[in-house]
Amino acid sequence: MQMMNGFKYDETTDTVIVDGYLTEEKLLRLMVIWVGAENVTQQFPVIGTRMKYDAKVTIDGDKTFVVEFDGDSHFRDANVIYRDELKDKTMWSADVPVLRIPYFVQLDNETFEHFFILPFNHNIRTECKHGFTETTKMLPASFCSLGLHRYNTIMGKLPESARQSVAKSLAVRADTLPRPYVYGVGESVVVY
Repeated sequence: MQMMNGFKYDETTDTVIVDGYLTEEKLLRLMVIWVGAENVTQQFPVIGTRMKYDAKVTIDGDKTFVVEFDGDSHFRDANVIYRDELKDKTMWSADVPVLRIPYFVQLDNETFEHFFILPFNHNIRTECKHGFTETTKMLPASFCSLGLHRYNTIMGKLPESARQSVAKSLAVRADTLPRPYVYGVGESVVVY
């Protein structure tokens, strides 16, 4: 087993192994493996503001987009959500696509291609499942109404296998809670 940009790499299966949950730092390292360090600009400024995205990525010398890893604050804090909307509107109006990766989704081959449209240049295996399996992860019941709307929108667009994994993780977590627990799945609300 070798190392590739801080990840374990199995050259016999051409697989990058992401240990633990996806984080902003791990996402940026995957971008560097995918397109090379010279094509990833970290902390990329939003045009005409002091706000920044986690990274700008350039593919084939002319296709550019920005990437943001959305931690739980992007779902529970209305001010962060409003700022995200302002940032996104500014970039889209400049014809720069915005890709947001939520903290409850892990990047594997299927979800990578879902978000980035293009395949990763290696196989990706993650040691964590999609969803809220870790007890320290903020659950949708703690999201503000804008965050719950964002969550429902994301869930409605995820590949079916990722959507099912997230929903299953919530059901498992709900079984461990001492009181009724409410969360959104698609446009419906489920109470355990």
